[in-house]
Amino acid sequence: MGMTREQAIKIIERVDICANAAETARDMAIAALKEPVLVRCKDCKHWTKDGNGYSDDESYCGNPNGLDNYAHPDDFCSYGERREGE
Repeated sequence: MGMTREQAIKIIERVDICANAAETARDMAIAALKEPVLVRCKDCKHWTKDGNGYSDDESYCGNPNGLDNYAHPDDFCSYGERREGE
Protein backbone atom coordinates (compact mmCIF):
# COMPACT_ATOMS: atom_id res chain seq x y z
CA MET A 1 0.00 0.00 0.00
CA GLY A 2 1.77 3.07 -1.24
CA MET A 3 1.30 6.71 -0.53
CA THR A 4 1.31 9.49 -3.04
CA ARG A 5 3.54 12.52 -2.69
CA GLU A 6 0.50 14.74 -2.10
CA GLN A 7 -0.79 12.47 0.70
CA ALA A 8 2.62 12.49 2.38
CA ILE A 9 2.77 16.30 2.20
CA LYS A 10 -0.72 16.61 3.78
CA ILE A 11 0.28 14.30 6.62
CA ILE A 12 3.47 16.26 7.27
CA GLU A 13 1.54 19.54 7.26
CA ARG A 14 -0.96 18.17 9.79
CA VAL A 15 1.80 16.88 12.05
CA ASP A 16 3.52 20.28 11.87
CA ILE A 17 0.27 22.03 12.86
CA CYS A 18 -0.17 19.72 15.86
CA ALA A 19 3.47 20.15 16.89
CA ASN A 20 3.17 23.94 16.69
CA ALA A 21 -0.03 23.89 18.78
CA ALA A 22 1.61 21.66 21.40
CA GLU A 23 4.67 23.92 21.56
CA THR A 24 2.48 27.00 21.96
CA ALA A 25 0.49 25.34 24.77
CA ARG A 26 3.74 24.30 26.48
CA ASP A 27 5.15 27.84 26.24
CA MET A 28 1.94 29.31 27.69
CA ALA A 29 2.02 26.85 30.62
CA ILE A 30 5.66 27.70 31.38
CA ALA A 31 4.87 31.42 31.27
CA ALA A 32 1.97 30.91 33.69
CA LEU A 33 4.26 29.10 36.14
CA LYS A 34 6.74 31.98 36.04
CA GLU A 35 4.13 34.62 36.91
CA PRO A 36 4.08 35.58 40.57
CA VAL A 37 1.04 34.46 42.51
CA LEU A 38 -0.80 37.40 44.04
CA VAL A 39 -2.31 36.69 47.46
CA ARG A 40 -4.72 39.31 48.79
CA CYS A 41 -4.64 39.96 52.53
CA LYS A 42 -8.11 38.44 52.98
CA ASP A 43 -6.73 35.13 51.59
CA CYS A 44 -3.39 35.25 53.45
CA LYS A 45 -2.66 33.02 56.43
CA HIS A 46 -1.18 36.02 58.31
CA TRP A 47 -4.29 38.23 58.02
CA THR A 48 -6.76 38.48 60.89
CA LYS A 49 -10.17 39.93 60.15
CA ASP A 50 -11.09 42.45 62.81
CA GLY A 51 -7.83 41.56 64.55
CA ASN A 52 -6.97 43.46 67.72
CA GLY A 53 -10.23 45.40 67.59
CA TYR A 54 -9.71 46.88 64.13
CA SER A 55 -12.65 47.31 61.77
CA ASP A 56 -13.09 45.03 58.73
CA ASP A 57 -11.52 47.72 56.57
CA GLU A 58 -8.43 47.92 58.77
CA SER A 59 -7.74 44.40 59.94
CA TYR A 60 -4.43 43.08 61.20
CA CYS A 61 -1.43 41.59 59.37
CA GLY A 62 0.52 39.23 61.63
CA ASN A 63 3.47 38.75 59.27
CA PRO A 64 6.46 40.68 60.68
CA ASN A 65 7.67 41.32 57.12
CA GLY A 66 4.23 42.22 55.79
CA LEU A 67 2.20 45.41 55.91
CA ASP A 68 2.41 47.65 58.96
CA ASN A 69 -0.33 46.19 61.16
CA TYR A 70 -3.32 47.65 59.30
CA ALA A 71 -4.25 45.59 56.27
CA HIS A 72 -7.36 46.14 54.14
CA PRO A 73 -8.83 42.86 52.80
CA ASP A 74 -7.90 43.73 49.20
CA ASP A 75 -4.33 44.82 50.03
CA PHE A 76 -1.40 42.57 49.20
CA CYS A 77 2.34 42.36 49.76
CA SER A 78 5.22 40.26 48.48
CA TYR A 79 5.15 38.10 51.62
CA GLY A 80 1.57 36.85 51.22
CA GLU A 81 1.03 33.13 51.77
CA ARG A 82 -2.30 31.55 50.81
CA ARG A 83 -4.26 30.14 53.75
CA GLU A 84 -4.53 26.32 53.80
CA GLY A 85 -7.53 24.90 51.96
CA GLU A 86 -7.93 27.87 49.61
